[in-house]
Amino acid sequence: MLQPLRLGPTKALRSLRFVPLRMRPFIAAANRGDDVAPLVDAIARSFGFDGFMYGVSLSPRPNTESRTYFYSTWTPALARLYAERSLIEVDPRIEDLPNSMLPIVWDQSTYRGRSPEVDRFLELVGDQGLRSGIVIPVRDMHGRTAILSLSCAVALHDEVREAMIADAEGDIALFAYYFHDLYVNAVLSEILPSDLYGERLTARERECLAMAARGLSGEDIAIKLSISLRTIQHHFDSIRSKLGAANRLEAAAIGLEMGIISR
Repeated sequence: MLQPLRLGPTKALRSLRFVPLRMRPFIAAANRGDDVAPLVDAIARSFGFDGFMYGVSLSPRPNTESRTYFYSTWTPALARLYAERSLIEVDPRIEDLPNSMLPIVWDQSTYRGRSPEVDRFLELVGDQGLRSGIVIPVRDMHGRTAILSLSCAVALHDEVREAMIADAEGDIALFAYYFHDLYVNAVLSEILPSDLYGERLTARERECLAMAARGLSGEDIAIKLSISLRTIQHHFDSIRSKLGAANRLEAAAIGLEMGIISR
């Protein structure tokens, strides 16, 4: 069953006049405040994909305090695997994202062999049906960055599928920006809280939070864990979202008070 998602109603209704036909039911449902999850899933499937994921950090600048918002139609098993194994640290799509403003189309031939860690990532998520897809980087006029990903269980794109994806790329990118605009406005209008709030911290997040409580900087933690500073920032965005903390200091205080970490 899809996790419900309501992005409205908002004071500023989106006109349907120049919205592409396949997206009009989605925009209309968001305007009414209806659950748009079935429509998001239907749009993804109309493009030839069966999985949808969107994530955004509302800070316009890296290395600043922010919170993470995330929505997907993934199975609970895949979502749990991705979070608990901290797979964002080895996800090659995330690694490539800052270097491109264009859609990233990928399958098993794109990343296989890059490193043993990436190969293991592909095996883990592939077992859950995530074997290929397209990733759209979103950067809005306020400098906020987001990612929208469509995925499926097809391991390798043949010529027919490649042509289908190439033909749909423009519409998929447009859908990403429509979704981002509605989602961020729902967050800013306090219609949509972070779905991470109240979730348990992963083992990696507890490790990062414990180091921060001992006074280590993000750079120090990145060096100790041998991962990028950008990934450390993601972990702390997630930590703040789950604990409802405004910054790392408050997150560490909450973590200590709740017994999540110790000094």
